[in-house]
Amino acid sequence: MSVEKKITDTVDFNFIRYANCWEDADVLLQALQPTAGDKILSIASAGDNSFAFLATDNVTVHAIDVNETQIHLCEFKKVAIKYLDYNSYLQLMGFAPCTNRLEIYNSIKTYLSPKTLDWCNSMHVQITNGIIFTGKFEKYFAKFRKYILPLVHSTKTCQQLLANKTDAQQLDFYNTKFNTWRWRFLFKIFFSKFVMGRAGRDPEFLKQVQITVSEFIF
Repeated sequence: MSVEKKITDTVDFNFIRYANCWEDADVLLQALQPTAGDKILSIASAGDNSFAFLATDNVTVHAIDVNETQIHLCEFKKVAIKYLDYNSYLQLMGFAPCTNRLEIYNSIKTYLSPKTLDWCNSMHVQITNGIIFTGKFEKYFAKFRKYILPLVHSTKTCQQLLANKTDAQQLDFYNTKFNTWRWRFLFKIFFSKFVMGRAGRDPEFLKQVQITVSEFIF
C-alpha cells in the first residue's frame, strides 16, 4: 500500500516564499463583500490580503498557513502596522529608502511573540535590506528584471512604457514598441511552468495546473 506524502514532506518551508501578496486585494474585497460581524478564514501568505479584510467594517480574520515562516512574517507586519506610523512602516518594510531599519525594528520587537521574535532576530540581514524583497517569488521577479528584461528592452523603453499616457496611447505603445518577438519568446520561457516551478515557486505547487502557465500569464 502506498502512503501519500504530505506537502510538508516534499516542500521546504523554512524560508519566505512570498514577501508580498501578488493578488489584487480590491478585487478580493469586491468579490467577497465582507460585512460587519463576518468571520473570515484567509490563507496568510505574506499577510497583505488578510490585512485588507480588516479595512472593512468590523470583521474577524483568521489567517492560517502551512508555512510557519509566512506566519512569522505576517506577525512582523501586523506588529509594525499597529505600533509604527505610516512612514516608518514603509521604511521598515522596504517600500521607502531607509538607513536605520534595525533601529525601527528594535523599537517594536518587544511586542512580538517569542517564536516570531526569534525568527526576526535571525533575519537581521533581510530586515536591513527590506523584507519585501526577500521572498523566493520576489527574487524570481528580480532575476527577470535584472537579467532577462535588458535582453529585450532598454531602460528608456521601459520608462516610456510606464510613463503617464492615455489608455489608447499605452495600447499603441505596447503593440508597436514593446510587444516584440523577443519579448514574447523570453517571457514565455521565463514564466513557463517548468522555470517558474523551480526558480519562482516549487514544482509541487504547480502539479495540478493543467494550463500553459506562460500563455495564461502573458
